[in-house]
This record gives sequence, C-alpha cells and structure tokens, in this order.
Amino acid sequence: MYKVVLVDDEKIVLEGIQKVYHLEEYGFQVVGAFADAAEALEHLADLAPELIITDMKMPKMTGLEFIDHAKEILPNAEFVVLSGHDDFVFAQESLKLGVADYLLKPVKKDAFTQMLTKLHEKIHAKLADQDYYSRVESWLNDNVGDLTSKFFEDLSENDRFDQTLYQLLEKQHNEDILNKRFLLVRVDIGNLSGEEDYISSVEKLGETVFSILSEYGKAHRFQTDDAISYYVCGDQNENRQISEEVRTQIIEEMRAFIQEENEQGNTLSAGVSRIHDGLKELFQARNECVRYIFMTNAELNIQKDEHELGRVEVDAKLPYLEIEHLFQEISAGNTEAIPDEIRTVYEPAKAYIAADVKDYASLITFLIILRIYQMQAKVDPELEVIRHNQLDIRRIEREYPTLESQMRLSTASAEKLAEAVAKQGVGSGKKIIQEALDYIEQHFCENISLADVADAISISKNYLANLFKKELDITLINYVTNLRIEEAKRLLRQGNLKMYEVAGAVGYNDYAYFSQLFKKHTGVTLSAYKSSAI
Repeated sequence: MYKVVLVDDEKIVLEGIQKVYHLEEYGFQVVGAFADAAEALEHLADLAPELIITDMKMPKMTGLEFIDHAKEILPNAEFVVLSGHDDFVFAQESLKLGVADYLLKPVKKDAFTQMLTKLHEKIHAKLADQDYYSRVESWLNDNVGDLTSKFFEDLSENDRFDQTLYQLLEKQHNEDILNKRFLLVRVDIGNLSGEEDYISSVEKLGETVFSILSEYGKAHRFQTDDAISYYVCGDQNENRQISEEVRTQIIEEMRAFIQEENEQGNTLSAGVSRIHDGLKELFQARNECVRYIFMTNAELNIQKDEHELGRVEVDAKLPYLEIEHLFQEISAGNTEAIPDEIRTVYEPAKAYIAADVKDYASLITFLIILRIYQMQAKVDPELEVIRHNQLDIRRIEREYPTLESQMRLSTASAEKLAEAVAKQGVGSGKKIIQEALDYIEQHFCENISLADVADAISISKNYLANLFKKELDITLINYVTNLRIEEAKRLLRQGNLKMYEVAGAVGYNDYAYFSQLFKKHTGVTLSAYKSSAI
C-alpha cells in the first residue's frame, strides 16, 4: 500500500473521495485528509505520503502554492490537482511544477480510477529505481577501495584508462585527480620473514608505507600479489604540493625503510618515479619504478648509468607501451608473436639512429634484456637466458654495434624465455587455476603465500599470479582474505568460539588486526555481527 494525503477546503469532497473511490483497491491508503492546506504542510514530513491529491482553489493558499511548499518537504512525492475550473493557466502552471495529473470537478469515477492506476504504476516504478540506485550507491560505498585499486592497477599495468570507472571514483572521492602532479612509489615483495601470517604481513607492510607517504600528500594505494604501489599527489586542503624536494625526501625515506626491512630478514625493493603532470602518465611512471627496481636488483649504479645515457633526453620517448606488449606475449608463452612485437618496439630507434643518436637503441635493448634477466628466475630458477655480466650498456654497444644485431639479441632472448613460459603452461590455464583453488580451499586458514601455492602445483609464482588475475580478475591475496572472512562469518554464526578463537581459526594470530580487517570487509564489528547472527 502506498500512502496518500487529501487536501481540499470542502469536507464533503474529502469524505466523498474516501467513500466512493475505494482507494485501497488501487493500492493506496489515506493517511491524512485536511481541509486546511497550512495544517497539511505541518504534518507532511511525519506522514510521508507517496501521493498528494489537492484542490486548486482554497482560501489562504492556492493548490499551486501548496504544491510549491510541499515539494520542499517531500521532493519525491507525486501530486494530482483537482479543479472546478477548466483554466488553461492553472493547468499550465501545474505542469511546470511537475504535477502528475490535472482533473476537473466534478471528477468522473472512470477518470479518477484511471488516475489511481496510472499513479500506482508510476510510484512503484520510481521506488524500484530509487531502491536500485540506493543499492548501487551502497555497493559503491562498500567497494570504493577495491574499485579504486582496479582503476589504478589497469592504468598502471596495462595503460587502460577506464573512463566510466574514473567518473564513479571522482564522484566517490569528491576530487578531480586527472591533471594533478603526482609521483608513483612501488614496493616489490620478494619474501617476508617471521612467524606472522604472510597475508597479514603484506597488509601491515602496505599500511606502514601508506602512513609514510601520506605525510607528503594524498596517497592512493593499490596492489598485486607481489607488489604494492602508491599514487601520491598534492593535497590542496593542507597546502601540500609534489615537488622535486618532496620527491628527494620520499626517496631517502623509502631507502631507509627498505634497508631496515631487509636487515630484519625481509626481501623488499622500492622504486620512485619522476614527477608527472597528469594521471594518464601513470603507465610511464610505473615503468620508471620497475626500471629503477630492476637496476637496483641487478646491482647497477642507477645514478651513474642514467648519467651516461643522459646525452639525449629519451625517457619520455621510450616505447614503454610497446615493451609492455612484448612482455605480455612473453608471459603468455606466445613465441610466434615476438618478432612482430620486437620490430614495433625498435621502430622509433631508426629515426634516432638517422640522427646519430646511437644510445637510444642500446637503451631499449638494455631495458629488454634487463627485464628478461629479472623475469627468468621467476619462471624457472635454473633458467639463464641472460647472464648477469651481459647487463652492461657499453658491452651491448661493443658486441652488438648495429640495430639489426641488437634486435636479433632481443628476439632470441625473448623467444627463449617465452618457450620456458609455454612449457610451464602445458596444462590449460583453467586446469592450473583449479589446482590452485583446490590447494587454497584446503589450506586458506594456514599461513600460505603466493609462493606456497605455486610450489604446491609446481609452477612459478609469477606465472601463477598472472594467470590468477587473468582467469579470476582478483589477486590471490584478496581471494584468500575473502575466504577467511566468509569462514569467520560461519564460525561466528555458530557461536561456539570466542572472537579471538575465530581469528586464530581462520589464520590470524593478531586479534586486533583481524578485528580491523573484518570491519573493513563487512562494515560491522565482530561483536555486532555475532550478536545479529545468533
């Protein structure tokens, strides 16, 4: 039943509508009938009707004036006007106010019942839409963190800008970050020591770095299974801007943090991008972080190498996207596509060589073999496509002096790595994922990591991470966390265990941390959920 309020200065009309038209048969219940429009206004907020039927000509206040005031109180209500005059001006003004129907007195029964039928359908459809959009908005509020991570991850890893998702996030975060200056910080996770649950350790690591970077600007965090990234931009509310001085401070603080973590037995690497002038440069910033980390892990002096290569400003012109496409084919084990991808990557180098800028091609080759060097151990610890002593720009120029020879080196190395990936993926992706899910289902309450799952099904963790994201569109860490939260809900509903025992049963030995995680994922505290479930 939808609620209706009647307003007419003639009491006989109010009584007649209720007795003659049997509004209940059309899905309406009269919750108020007023002969005084001002009195009706005083009660509208409490009565909250979906439909208001009002006379046009009333003392002290016309029907149009009443509707104008009533809309301020109930902007979503529907209004129907009854008038004893076939006045075009009244009808026109009613339409301007958004009145749903305009009926002449004396009202014919057929016209009135048709109006009731039409308004019931309209109100039903409108409330259904409101309910839908309310649920969508609630879902967005609950999942804004995951949606933000997905947006940033797609843009940084695949150079894919999701315009629709950006508009949603812009509204949710109430800020436009499209053209802000920013820098990117990336932390690669090699290994985490200690007895604490691996997934908890990753989350706490992420929170710690987030706290550090939030001191310098507004930070957005997003992550994969083996890396956590932070987009850091200025904060106008606190008058903080991203500058070279700030970047230097972040580099020094991250260097100290990584050194401290590594001294404690954790294996972490970090890279900081240059400052960029718009969100759509996030992919380039990501590649700068990756290159920094690659060079660090290869024990190269970044400052020295970048200075030696600095005779031409090539960073902004490097074919980062094309290199990424090449490694997507390598990761897929697609050897046939590699020659074409290599030709595309080196195409810009021809113009630089014509201009006698030979460093450009060598830098492309260096970046490719450096990434192959880093990736080969993840595919197979015994694999040696590129040796450490080959990671030398001057050696590349000396041993491969022409563009064609460098392209042959890159092609042969890429094909060899792709073949190794293909051998690991002899079973179908879905079969491998099913084996991983079966293992996770049996062990998700234990201290497991991406490496544990990969070892259990005999593939590299890098390949598993890529396959998991491709097939399920979720990181393995998030998948395991979701399983743990659902299991915790089940145990809480049973009511047999204390809350700290539930935390331990699903793999968390830090009860305080688990309490925070549970509220973050469910929106309610452990105690509130347990109370409502029992």
